[in-house]
Amino acid sequence: MDIHVSQTFDCDAPLLWVVLRDPAFQRALSEAAQVDQEVLADDPVPGGRKLRIRVTARTPLPAVAVKALGTERLIWVQENCTQVVSFSMTWSITPNVIPDRIRAEGTMQVTQDSPGRCTRVVRGVVEVNIPVVGKRIERQILADLEKSYERAYKLIVDWLKRPASSKDRQE
Repeated sequence: MDIHVSQTFDCDAPLLWVVLRDPAFQRALSEAAQVDQEVLADDPVPGGRKLRIRVTARTPLPAVAVKALGTERLIWVQENCTQVVSFSMTWSITPNVIPDRIRAEGTMQVTQDSPGRCTRVVRGVVEVNIPVVGKRIERQILADLEKSYERAYKLIVDWLKRPASSKDRQE
């Protein structure tokens, strides 16, 4: 199933990019998403960074997913490769269970719309290749993603209202 999320913010693209990369913001986002994160690697690449993070969900999966996946909580490794100049990122997720049957990957791009206004667009795909329940799990993942991006949107808007000193850090 395709992922497409578009969110507009009342700030310039470079500022939103700094906020999205801010470690303090990332910690707040993890709390809001009810996940724990462990950085496995953080390496420079030409024009950006490549980050590998192990993410552990704090909330249990729905019963149908527990039965299909054989685990109560999702754990995955997320790889993000950012490009600072283009305010873009590619991402991929490798789950701890049946990684050969689940594919999740995509892009995130921040674009300047007009002075003081920018948009973050996330595009990607989630495929769960499990007979009978795969599509149902995909729909649940997409529903959870929509809720997650809505929480993130609200958190970003609140973060942008904070004093300028918390937003002035550069990557």
